[in-house]
Amino acid sequence: MNERAKSRIAILLVTCMLLSGCAGDSEIEEPISEDIPGCMDETAENYNPDATVSDRSCVYAEPEPEGPDVNLDSKSEFCDDVNPH
Repeated sequence: MNERAKSRIAILLVTCMLLSGCAGDSEIEEPISEDIPGCMDETAENYNPDATVSDRSCVYAEPEPEGPDVNLDSKSEFCDDVNPH
């Protein structure tokens, strides 16, 4: 083999070695999902739509009382025609 052929083979081998390092295992890593604690109940006041784990922190509004307010205190200054003092 002449010198020219030897140098071409050497260049070819070096190029192959350099490129083979780039052709390694290219496994795509899945993104690590981080748990997001929070209230997951949509009816709660502090509902967190991004939450992935319930932390039992849900807060609910107090229900509104039904019917009229009734004052059963006999010492009340409020009088009306139905219940005079």
